[in-house]
Amino acid sequence: ELNGVQVTDQLKNEIFVITSRRLMEKVVNELHLDVFYSTSSGLRPISLFNIRPFKATFGPSYHGDLSFNVEVREGDELQISNMRLDGEKLDFKRTVTYGTIVPTPGGAFGLDKEVYASEFVGKVITVSRVNKDAAVDYYRNLISAAEYDKEANLITVTMKDINSTRAKDVLTTLLNVYKQDIVEVKNTVASNTAHFIDNRIRLIGGELSNVESKLAQYVVDKLLGQVK
Repeated sequence: ELNGVQVTDQLKNEIFVITSRRLMEKVVNELHLDVFYSTSSGLRPISLFNIRPFKATFGPSYHGDLSFNVEVREGDELQISNMRLDGEKLDFKRTVTYGTIVPTPGGAFGLDKEVYASEFVGKVITVSRVNKDAAVDYYRNLISAAEYDKEANLITVTMKDINSTRAKDVLTTLLNVYKQDIVEVKNTVASNTAHFIDNRIRLIGGELSNVESKLAQYVVDKLLGQVK
């Protein structure tokens, strides 16, 4: 209500929109959630999100689910190994540096250095890229929404994830795209309404012009004595 949204007691409709595939697809695209990063501390796996040594940037072509290991070395050197495409191991191993475009059987990608890179020297990072549809399904399954207080028109949205920062960013982005969606819907309705009104005005104007022409012709014919 504070954002100008007219809230009704039909919260189930809003819950459906918030948890819809359409909105989650926008979240996945904005946060690049089709790419996963992880490392390990001893035997404990650690999921990485905003704190990582690099960002993997893939080309538009998707050749299948791709995963590989990247050992972060001194001097901006990266060792790529253990590459798999749709679960099948590929004979691919290469040493590159940050920013290099790497052509592989699973598509070309680049590893862009981030500010935390030095903290990961000596670590092995596992990078996994999945189909965006699969990523959308994965994150939708982590999201739940329910009525918190129907009298107050409140909805609680929660997300369960092993990385709390990622969960917070996903929920924040989901809220933002939800608000953008409301604005887009309102703009579409306003645009369609204006278009309808313009069409009706042109149609009525044409009809009035036709009536005026007939009336003028009637008056002329009357004056000329052609109409009794």
